[in-house]
Amino acid sequence: VNLSEAGKKASAKKLFGVLKQVFDYAEMKDHVEVNVCNLLNPKNMIVDYIPKNHATMTDPEEIKALMESIKNYEGHFSTKMALEFMAYTALRSYNVRAAKWEYIKDGVMTIPKEEMKIAKDKLKTSSDFKLPLSKQALKLLEKMKPLTGQGTYIFPSLRGDRPMSENALLAMVRNMGYTKEDFTPHGFRSMFSTIANEEGEFNLEVIDAQLAHKVGNAVSSTYNKASYIEKRRDLSQWWSDWLEAL
Repeated sequence: VNLSEAGKKASAKKLFGVLKQVFDYAEMKDHVEVNVCNLLNPKNMIVDYIPKNHATMTDPEEIKALMESIKNYEGHFSTKMALEFMAYTALRSYNVRAAKWEYIKDGVMTIPKEEMKIAKDKLKTSSDFKLPLSKQALKLLEKMKPLTGQGTYIFPSLRGDRPMSENALLAMVRNMGYTKEDFTPHGFRSMFSTIANEEGEFNLEVIDAQLAHKVGNAVSSTYNKASYIEKRRDLSQWWSDWLEAL
């Protein structure tokens, strides 16, 4: 059992103890011949979860080669545009693949909070995520409009008007010759965070807000989402310009 929180690990140990008591009773009543819990070592079953970081790039030359590979990709156009859009926006894969045309208005992409990575008990106090789009991202959407603008999704599946498949972007990266150790689509997020923090003139709070990470406590978080929108607009444009200048 892999557990990411100490509380869950403690709960698992408690559950194991309860199961052992149940089998102890069953063995005493001759319902079972052997208490299987006595044959197991909970230390080997209940281990700390070690998160794996998504492969990314931070070297400008490597990022330049990656962006050139995307622009020169000869596979499906919608998949190509989706990965480039992900590069410009640093959105999570799902939010790119499930992006709808109705989310785009006045240069801003508004993603319903239900589609964001938010715990269910936090949804009521959360807001829809607003992402200011750069000129490059908007230009990309203009290219997609004649192709998919009559449908629901900006980057639809090859099988019809539904979200692009989960593996589409990953398959494209692999087809370009990058292994799982080299790069994954999700790596654009840590790439953006690293470069923006090291080379940009933006506060950590603004960068985290752009990534839809929690900023401050529940009260300040609501304020920050509103107050950072213009700074995040500048950040979006700075990032796209940085990628384009490579």
